[in-house]
Amino acid sequence: MKRTATALTFALRLSLAAMIPVAVGASAAGCADENDPATWVKRLDDPAQRAPAIKRLGQFYEDAMTKAGKKHDDPGVKKVLDAIVDPMAKTYIAGGLDEKTRKDLIKGLGDMRDARTSPAFTKAFAEFELGKNDDDVKFAAEAVGAMAKEGTKFDQALIDALWSCFTKYKPSKTNSIQGTQALHDAILAVKDASYGPKAVEAISKPLTLDDSVSEKGTRKTNDQLEFWQTTSVQLISALKYKPAAKALVSVMMTKNKLGLALIAQKALLAMGNDAVPLLSGALNGTDPELAKQQLEWKPDNGFVPVMMSVLSYISTPAARDAIYTAIPGLDTDANRAAAAQSLVWFPVDATLLATYKGIYAKLPPIADKTDTGSERAQVLQVAGEFYDPALLPWALSESSGAKGVNMLTAKVGALTSAIKLMQPEQKKAVADALANLEGSGLSVQEKQAVSSNVRAVFTFASETLDKCNKDTACYLGVLGEPIAPVPNANWRAIKAAAMCGILGNDQTRGELVAKLPKIKNPGARLATVVAINHLTPAGDAAVADTLEKIVREDTERKDAEALKGDDALVKVALMLRARAGK
Repeated sequence: MKRTATALTFALRLSLAAMIPVAVGASAAGCADENDPATWVKRLDDPAQRAPAIKRLGQFYEDAMTKAGKKHDDPGVKKVLDAIVDPMAKTYIAGGLDEKTRKDLIKGLGDMRDARTSPAFTKAFAEFELGKNDDDVKFAAEAVGAMAKEGTKFDQALIDALWSCFTKYKPSKTNSIQGTQALHDAILAVKDASYGPKAVEAISKPLTLDDSVSEKGTRKTNDQLEFWQTTSVQLISALKYKPAAKALVSVMMTKNKLGLALIAQKALLAMGNDAVPLLSGALNGTDPELAKQQLEWKPDNGFVPVMMSVLSYISTPAARDAIYTAIPGLDTDANRAAAAQSLVWFPVDATLLATYKGIYAKLPPIADKTDTGSERAQVLQVAGEFYDPALLPWALSESSGAKGVNMLTAKVGALTSAIKLMQPEQKKAVADALANLEGSGLSVQEKQAVSSNVRAVFTFASETLDKCNKDTACYLGVLGEPIAPVPNANWRAIKAAAMCGILGNDQTRGELVAKLPKIKNPGARLATVVAINHLTPAGDAAVADTLEKIVREDTERKDAEALKGDDALVKVALMLRARAGK
């Protein structure tokens, strides 16, 4: 029995000894390396292992990016991407995935920002069905938008699929604000030339506003107006697609598309003088098609201020002449006032000033009757924008006899213009007019408002005037001084900018441009860039480039204070470029 037991024990040991090297060998030669992306790539073919494989492959990329300090062009990151991008993209394209796995996969591909993922994004866009793969579109659009901004070029299949998806996507039917924004941003980032004619087609479609309300009582999003057409107008602007000019003017002549007016205006401004004949045709009725659209504006012809606004911002001689042509036929005081106010953006000459004062003379007096004279009050407010001190006594004289409900508005408007224009020898006249206003039977609240605003503005502006007299270099120095955090203290700088516009020359303009990036107060920045515009009657593409560069840098830095005044820089840049013919 003992020998038998020993034999059995020995046999068992032999068996175990034989098994050990076999097991070790299997591990060394047959078991997968869990830290090798190739192992997980193979598992993409197995439906049971696909979901964890997608998660693990994404982790390989994230780990590589973390190790590389988020540098996408790091060799380690590139090595990982070379191993995983194509297989993951092919898995998405092959389809047959459950919803969660599909979403995880497209999100992972989107995070990688790699051009080789494009076929997967093309599929997501091309196969878009509302309510079925909205998230796929969101992740794909976010990636495409970011990649386009980084300079990635896409093939025409993706470009076409993106547009097709855009035309089918309905924000009103999806809860994904992020998806809507991502698709909008991707269209604008890709901005392929083939989108130009398509955008024109989109904005040319008649609009039926949906005024119904949701269960919560809020108005539903109108997909056509607030998504497709808005994005298309912005796209035309980004492309500077000049064949769209007539369609843009038509948009601005369409009453139920007024929500697009401001962005359509910006797109037209970028076209400069090329847009003037069409704007003139709409304003003066010389274009038969656009003239028909005037009928929906009867009887007040409310399209007139819109057309004049765009023409004034283009500010070329042709644009000015289009407004001159329209003035004799204007049949409402509101439109006459709009015409007078539009003239401030054009280079000043005797004819322009005579036209401005001529329009004013045709407007109702500022008298005791209810609301009479509101238009004259508006026109007096812009007298200071012509940079001509000779207008000062005229503005004060016209406002001195003002009566009725518009009296205060008229006098304050005239005084504000006078404060901008006043020279040392005119300061007393402005002070006397201000004193007369304060003693003209105002209510307690009105007196307080005048004291806190007009009197304060006069005081701060006078400090600058007293300091610098007619020394342009001194005024430039004031623009470099910090502005105290006190209401209306920025009028020291505003007055300095106005005096630079009145007294300055080409050299002054160059110095104003150089100072502009450091002038952050919105009011002071506006006054400075308007003075630059006044001192550049022939336009200047180089100055326009500089203004646009300032805006880009403010945007990149997210400089909130400077950005408040940057809309004026954008508009003046467009004016200078249009007048320069570039």
